[in-house]
Amino acid sequence: MGLDRLNSLTDGVLGFAMTLLVLNVNVPEGHDFSEQGVLQFLAGLERDVVIYAASFFLIARYWIEHHLIFHFIRYVSRAVVWLSFLFMFFVTMLPFATKLKGAYKDDAVVAAIFGAVHSGCWLSLLAVWRYAVSQPELMNPHLDSVMTGRITRRLCLGPFVILAAVGLSYVDIRLGNFEFLTIPLIYLFQLRV
Repeated sequence: MGLDRLNSLTDGVLGFAMTLLVLNVNVPEGHDFSEQGVLQFLAGLERDVVIYAASFFLIARYWIEHHLIFHFIRYVSRAVVWLSFLFMFFVTMLPFATKLKGAYKDDAVVAAIFGAVHSGCWLSLLAVWRYAVSQPELMNPHLDSVMTGRITRRLCLGPFVILAAVGLSYVDIRLGNFEFLTIPLIYLFQLRV
């Protein structure tokens, strides 16, 4: 399999997962279309939208990190392909984990499941990166140890913040939900790779 085919498949899986997320935000039956009814409905969506936004922007972050990793990979091996499939497996679990989180908003165990699926995304990306770096023939010859270290640290940060969000969910579920949303924001404010 070529590099372009693997990247195209991954882009498609990520895009499809992002699209499926919005299906978890439901319009209740028997809703009131008056101005007050719509405002009450929208106010009631706050936590669903936070959970949706957290997953959506985390998937966007995974796409960015995947793009960065594959910027430095020249060739793919069977191992890179299978590690990429592991990443895509976790990505395809995100709509389910997000729906579960939306259905059981106040359950810290569900927050842990949500966090575990997102951690699976981060850790599988890290596995792709670490494996590829360990095989110099797969990598761009201009990749240096400084850049390798920076990318590795970026990939390690996500699971640690997710672990904090899960722990916080056991103390205060709303704060835990918002902590999940801070992960993409942390990466947004990084000035360089």
